[in-house]
Amino acid sequence: MQRQDLEQQALRRFEQAASELGYKLGDNVFKRQVLENRISIGDGDYFQFGDLIVQTQTHHVVVEAESAGGVTNLVKYWYSLEKQHISKPIVLFHIFRQSSKSDYASHLKLWDFLWSKMKVALRGRMEATRHTYRDLKDLEPVVSEFRKCLAPDISRPAVSSYPLADIVEAAASLIELAIAEDIGPGDATSEAVLSASLTLHGRIVAKSAGVVAGLPVAEAVFSRVDPDLRFTSHVRDGAWVEPGDLVAEVIGPGRGMLAAERTALNFLQQLSGVATLTRAFVDAVAETGATILDTRKTHPGYRALEKYAVRMGGGQNHRLSLHDMMMVKDNHIDAAGSITAAFEQARAAHPDLPIEVEVRNLDELREALGLGVDRIMLDNMGLDEMREAVEVVAGRTPLEASGNVNLETVAAIAATGVDYISVGALTHSAPALDLSMKISNLQSLISNLRFQLGDRLVILGHHYQKEEVIQFADFRGDSLKLARDAANCRDAKYIVFCGVHFMAETAAILAQPGQTVLIPDLEAGCPLAAMASLEDVERAWAELGEVMDVEREVMPITYVNSSADLKGFCGRHGGLVCTSSNAQAALAWALDRRPRVLFFPDQHLGRNTAKRMGIPL
Repeated sequence: MQRQDLEQQALRRFEQAASELGYKLGDNVFKRQVLENRISIGDGDYFQFGDLIVQTQTHHVVVEAESAGGVTNLVKYWYSLEKQHISKPIVLFHIFRQSSKSDYASHLKLWDFLWSKMKVALRGRMEATRHTYRDLKDLEPVVSEFRKCLAPDISRPAVSSYPLADIVEAAASLIELAIAEDIGPGDATSEAVLSASLTLHGRIVAKSAGVVAGLPVAEAVFSRVDPDLRFTSHVRDGAWVEPGDLVAEVIGPGRGMLAAERTALNFLQQLSGVATLTRAFVDAVAETGATILDTRKTHPGYRALEKYAVRMGGGQNHRLSLHDMMMVKDNHIDAAGSITAAFEQARAAHPDLPIEVEVRNLDELREALGLGVDRIMLDNMGLDEMREAVEVVAGRTPLEASGNVNLETVAAIAATGVDYISVGALTHSAPALDLSMKISNLQSLISNLRFQLGDRLVILGHHYQKEEVIQFADFRGDSLKLARDAANCRDAKYIVFCGVHFMAETAAILAQPGQTVLIPDLEAGCPLAAMASLEDVERAWAELGEVMDVEREVMPITYVNSSADLKGFCGRHGGLVCTSSNAQAALAWALDRRPRVLFFPDQHLGRNTAKRMGIPL
């Protein structure tokens, strides 16, 4: 099957999943090359916005099916979110069709590298995952995740909600207040006991079961206290964790880590507690059609954060404030003289705002029903009275139950047939989720391991590394030198390569049988090395083969800063690998044997070397 045909079938599978949940093509589902799939970036220019996009109440859920432009497409979302050309947060599913394991290999490495940077910069405004597949059945787990992103908006429609993009921004002033309150002029103990150069490793671990919420806020706390602290989430907000599960890791300066620890955990535990309690209420009514809503009973200043946590637990948000929806309550009714009078005054003053009316009995219910209100709240009614209210309304107006709601009563309330149940306890009485941060001294750990392993361990450090890394290196230098040093370490069992991944691959190629080459960060790479993938080169080779005897007339040369796949390609076709210092000698050698050279991935090195040799291009 042709690649493009399979990609179209994959997109149709995602479109079918959206359709099954009530989304419709042309209404809130759009395919490429339509106006709704464009991001205007000013001056009449625009970006195409996904191969398939579903617009939910709170997010753009996007599917990109890639050929060669995957990394470019990732960057355009970064640009558009940073420039605020996109108003809603994005959930991106990036799917790559692989015909072999090496297909897209360099693209995927560059994708991972870019996303690691974007995730930090965008701070919660975008979630992205990449997936590879060979046939449609490989995509089913991805389709399942895609459905989860859409289902909450269909089965539990929100009145209103804070966009994910606002969460870290909403937390900014609270973070400043908390830091000033807790750290003040400085952490006296840590500054006295810890050296400024000490690097620590922190692991945030669940001590009880629950739902995690607030990871972007915790990350923002660590970053605010010390920008050199690196925070890595191991679960997403909304994920269920069990005791002992690793939630996140922090690596960096010890003083900053210990100073930020309590403030970060306070946010994370509080918001996770709200999400966990919300999940318990949502689960209790799961067999009914009722939606769990929060209220305005939030801690002062925490409204956005706690309502976000409710959504992470599976609930939905009631009105956010007094100005985005009107609620005519008993005090308003008593002051105005009647429900009708209060409603008419409210509608006249704000004709565009939705109005909910609180009723205390069935007579008031009938009066409100005749006014065409947007929602009716049944205040502290008994179960029998609620059932009767549902029969009276007969689906004409959404009904919300309020009062005397707890985990023991909520299922019975939902069984009456009401549409919504508002629960103040979600935010005002949620116990914090028990999380702890276990901290270890990385320098001591590394030193102990070096002592235990002795000559069986060799650490190679690229000279671009920070001193905190390079201090442990047995050898220092550029990538090629380190690969050669690794080849000479014949007695070492473990070779730790602190540099870019493609040179760690080279070290592995040169390693002896029984040796293991390790790289601490698989995302460590160089964008230049990803400018050519194996697929790109094989396609170019095939196209050249259509007009000439490519095996006799063209010599492939790859720069040493490239993937093992490209080095292997050159080996299979009689070519070679060059460095910047021997590129001229490599070209001369190649042109003595074949009349043409295919040079990759660094076109500038190839062009400039050829120019120095007087070779026309």
